Amino acid sequence: MMMKMCVEQMFYLSFSTSCPQGDLQRTSEVEGHVINCLLAMVLKLSEVTFRPLFFKLLDWSKTGSKERLLTFFRLSDVLAEKLKSLFVLFAGNLVKPIADLLTLSNCSQTSEPLFASLSSQKVCLLLHFLLDCLYKICLYDTQRFLSRERADTLLQPLLDQ
Repeated sequence: MMMKMCVEQMFYLSFSTSCPQGDLQRTSEVEGHVINCLLAMVLKLSEVTFRPLFFKLLDWSKTGSKERLLTFFRLSDVLAEKLKSLFVLFAGNLVKPIADLLTLSNCSQTSEPLFASLSSQKVCLLLHFLLDCLYKICLYDTQRFLSRERADTLLQPLLDQ
């Protein structure tokens, strides 16, 4: 339990938001280590204990700096790969945020950039994580994840990209 709290606190510090804006490579490297630590912990959790952690991280990604979205969806992409069909149980909560971010990251749909600095690089990274995560959710789906409602939510933002 103590390890879980330490890893959560470390993750919440959000290296992305405190790293110099121009150093995406260094940010990515450090984030990778933090995500690997978190992944090691998640693999030992039950669904019941992972669920609140996942929702807390999702809420965290929606507050503060937009760079948190990069971190969260990178983590989600890694979790989708490692947990496979188990991650699909949580993926329904990502459909609306993914659709919204696909729209916000489309420069023809909005006049305001999603990120303040290095916008095009960060948008490309975000799209990579979003689409990779979505691909893995569909790849490992065994429970008919892509319902008509979810498909309708995702279809237009995907086509507009």
